[in-house]
Amino acid sequence: MIRILDKVCTALAVVAATLFLFCTFSICYSIFTRSLGLPSPIWVVQFSEYAMLWITFLGTAYLLLQNRHASIQIITGRLGQKGKAWMGQIHNLLGTLLCLGLFYFCLSSTWEHFVRKVVDV
Repeated sequence: MIRILDKVCTALAVVAATLFLFCTFSICYSIFTRSLGLPSPIWVVQFSEYAMLWITFLGTAYLLLQNRHASIQIITGRLGQKGKAWMGQIHNLLGTLLCLGLFYFCLSSTWEHFVRKVVDV
C-alpha cells in the first residue's frame, strides 16, 4: 500500500510540474501576443490562478513524502530522538486535522455554489 501511495504522490508531483510549465509558457505566449499587438488569450490569467492553487496542493504531498518541506527547527533541534518522534506525531495529527477542516469548508462551499448554480466566468 505504501508503494502505491508513493507512486501516486510522484505522479501528482509530475502533474504539478506539468501545470507549472504550462502556466509559464502560456503567460509567455500571452505577453508575446500582446507585444505584437494581437489579442492575448482570455483564459491565461484565470487558468494560471487556479493552476497555482493546484500546483501547491499537488506538489505538497511529494515534498512531505521526501521530507523536503520547510520546517522550523528551533524546538525540534533541541530534542532527542524520542522527542522528535513525538513532535512528528503531533505535527502529523495537526496537519491531518487542518486538512480535514479545509476539506469540510471547501466541500460545503462547493456544494453551496452548486446548489445556487453559481458560475465562475
